[in-house]
Amino acid sequence: MTANRKRALALVFCTLMLSVVITGCTGPGVRGWSGFASSNKMLYVGSMDGEILALNPAARRSGAVFPSQGEWEYVIKAPASGSSCGFPSCAPTGTSAPAGIVIYSTPVVSRDLLYAGTYNGRVYALNSSTGALRWVYPRESNETVGAIIGNLILDDTTIYFGSSNGRVYALDVATGDRKWEFATHERIWTSPAISEGIIYIGSYDGNLYALSSQDGSKLWQLDLPSAICSPLAVSPDSIYFGTFDRNLYAVNKADAKIKWKFEGGNWFWAEPVIKGNIIYAGCLDSKMYAVDSVTGAQVWQFAADKPIVSRSVTVGDAVVLVSEAGTLYSLDASNGSARKTMSVGNSVMAPLYVVENVVYVHSRDKYVYAIDTQSGETIWKFKKGSKQD
Repeated sequence: MTANRKRALALVFCTLMLSVVITGCTGPGVRGWSGFASSNKMLYVGSMDGEILALNPAARRSGAVFPSQGEWEYVIKAPASGSSCGFPSCAPTGTSAPAGIVIYSTPVVSRDLLYAGTYNGRVYALNSSTGALRWVYPRESNETVGAIIGNLILDDTTIYFGSSNGRVYALDVATGDRKWEFATHERIWTSPAISEGIIYIGSYDGNLYALSSQDGSKLWQLDLPSAICSPLAVSPDSIYFGTFDRNLYAVNKADAKIKWKFEGGNWFWAEPVIKGNIIYAGCLDSKMYAVDSVTGAQVWQFAADKPIVSRSVTVGDAVVLVSEAGTLYSLDASNGSARKTMSVGNSVMAPLYVVENVVYVHSRDKYVYAIDTQSGETIWKFKKGSKQD
C-alpha cells in the first residue's frame, strides 16, 4: 500500500473514530479520559474539567472535604481561541472545557514532579506535593506542539511523547528543555514505549518506529498495512499493538519482523496487557481476547456488554476489564470465566488503574471510583464539588 493511500485511510479512520468512539470530541462538551498515576500514597488524575487533581485515598474514604491532607488541584487555563488537535473536526480549545483544557493523557510521576500533557499541546511539570508549577513546554503561552492524546513516558532524565502534529519529542525532566524531536508523516495519538534505551512509537502514517532515546535517530521502521491505533506494550523481546486493520500484532524488537498477527472483530483500541506468556487485549468488538504471546493463538475470549476502549489490569490471578458502558468484569486469567460483575453506572473510556486490590475508575460522569476487586464493593467515589467532598 502506498504512503499516500495509507494517509488517506488514516484520515478516514480518524473521522470514524471521532464520530463513533470519541463521542464527545466535538463541540463545547468535549471531555478527556485521563487515567491515574500514584506516588507516596497519593493518587493523581486529569479531571474532565481541565484540572490536575491530587487525591488522598484515605481522605476520600473518610469523606473529608476536598482538598484535605496533601490534596491539591491545578487548573490548566484555556487560551482564548485556536485549534490544537491537528484534526479539523475536533473542537477549538477555547470551548473544550468549562474550567480549562481537556486532558486525555494520563499523568506520570517521578521523584518530586508530576508531568501532564494536554489537548492544547503543552506539557506541564508540577510539584507532586503542592501542585506548584515548575515549568511548561513550550515556554511561550501562544505556542503549542499539537494536541497530546497519548501518555508521556519517562526515563531517569527525559520525558518522551508523541503529538498530533506527527512529531515525537524528548524533554529534559528537570527543566523542560527540548533535547530532540523526530518527525513522522502523520498524527500520533498513541503512547510510546521505552525499552533498553529505545523508544518505540506508532504513527497514523502506518509505521512503527524505533528511535534512539539519546538523540532521536531512527534505528528502524516497520511499514504496516494500516495506522496504529493502540498504545504499545513491550516485553523483553516483542512489541504488541493494534492497528486499524483489526489485527493485534507482535513484532520482534531485534529485527523488526512481524512474529504474528491476531484478527479481532473490530479495532484493538486499548493498550494490550502482558502477563507471563499471555497477552490480554480488549477490542471494540466487545470481546476480551487472551492470546499466546509466542504463537499468537487464542487461549480464550470473553464477551462484554459493550466495546472495550479502556486498558485493563491484572490483579493476582484475575483480569479486570471495563466496558464502555461502565460494566466491570473480574475474569479468571486462566480461562476467562467471570468471577464478579460490577458497574459504575456510567460510560468509561479512561484506562483502569490498580493499587494492591483496589481498582480506580474514571467515568464520564466525572466521578473517580475506588472498587475492591475481591468484594466488588465501591470503597469510595469522588467528584470535585459533589456532596462527597
